[in-house]
Amino acid sequence: MATLRHSLTSRPPAIAAGWPADEVLTTIIELADNHALMLAANADLEGALVILRKRA
Repeated sequence: MATLRHSLTSRPPAIAAGWPADEVLTTIIELADNHALMLAANADLEGALVILRKRA
């Protein structure tokens, strides 16, 4: 919990390195979106694999 508290009360490293806050936020949102798309694609692939395994 100390790590979470520290991360919420300190400046993100990207901002400390000079990135504009809006660019950091946009990047985090894009990463989260890509992660969600990856999870959905993996679920679709897993479903297709189940069907293929049943046929074999």
